[in-house]
Amino acid sequence: MICTTLTEWHDRLGSTNDEARTRVASLGADECLWVAARQQTAGRGRRGRVWQSDTDGAGGDLTASAVLPVPCPLKDLGQVSFVTALAVRQALVDLGVTAEAVRLKWPNDVLIAGQKVAGILLESGPLMPGINWLVVGVGINLATHPTGVDFQATHVGQHAPMPTPEQTLPLLAEAFAQHYNRWRQYGFVAIGDAWEKVAWGLNAPAIARLGTEDVQGTAQGLDETGALVMRLEGGGVRKISAGEVFFSENSR
Repeated sequence: MICTTLTEWHDRLGSTNDEARTRVASLGADECLWVAARQQTAGRGRRGRVWQSDTDGAGGDLTASAVLPVPCPLKDLGQVSFVTALAVRQALVDLGVTAEAVRLKWPNDVLIAGQKVAGILLESGPLMPGINWLVVGVGINLATHPTGVDFQATHVGQHAPMPTPEQTLPLLAEAFAQHYNRWRQYGFVAIGDAWEKVAWGLNAPAIARLGTEDVQGTAQGLDETGALVMRLEGGGVRKISAGEVFFSENSR
């Protein structure tokens, strides 16, 4: 459970995830530290992608990473991506974005009106017997968004009054603590149910690209671990635990 949330701001970092990782040994068992940078020069996203963020030093977008010790198996830490997505969504609504417009795309993207506004990257490893370290990287487009990307993007300022990173981080940290504590207390079922209620693309045609094959079907929801359950075109069910999932243009 998180009882204490700490915050550390930097003007410039290569990667907030890397900086956060160096702080884990100094944290107490119930502490969570958020490391944030007004400018990040070497951010990264899922599958080795570059995370584009503000590069002029103005600090218009939020790049931050939470680091905390977690007393659960490594195999279960991926569930925190859903915890984090719910927290980002709550923060965006608190900033004034219409709740109905903010949806969550499997596995860890946050959308406004069907366009990507935030991404999440988890990294983890063993800390001591029974305890693993977890770093949760979050990038939120507040004032700018990338163009020429595979999935159309947007930024918060196009949908609500323009927030600053300093206004956004406390909302995100508080929401993360709430959802994380709920996950630790009640397990993934409570988080999965909440995620499905605001998911984008469920009950719609989808293609999961797994590297060596494409799986086509209809996305039905999450299983008890966070895998995406797809009903296949030819019959049967397939659970997707990792990969890229593309939904139809008419998904909502």
